[in-house]
Amino acid sequence: MLLGTSQGGGVVYVEPPAAVPLNNELAAARGEAYSAADDVLFSLTGKLMGVLPEVEETYKVCSWSHGLHAHTHTHMHSCCAVYLRAHGCVA
Repeated sequence: MLLGTSQGGGVVYVEPPAAVPLNNELAAARGEAYSAADDVLFSLTGKLMGVLPEVEETYKVCSWSHGLHAHTHTHMHSCCAVYLRAHGCVA
């Protein structure tokens, strides 16, 4: 199956007929995956916006604590993750 040619016509893009249904299925699966990812991000954004002031304050406290105690970088993230889990923002 001829898919197209380059602007100058020096390259022709072809696809074997047996690969057409497989590539169509792959394209559909990619679309579903992108759509599912968008749905998850939209849902998480909605949850986060509901508690944004608290999350920002917690992040400030975690950052301050991180700097004050010179903990590893993961301390700040684990502190914020605990808050988000406690408020149902993440599983």
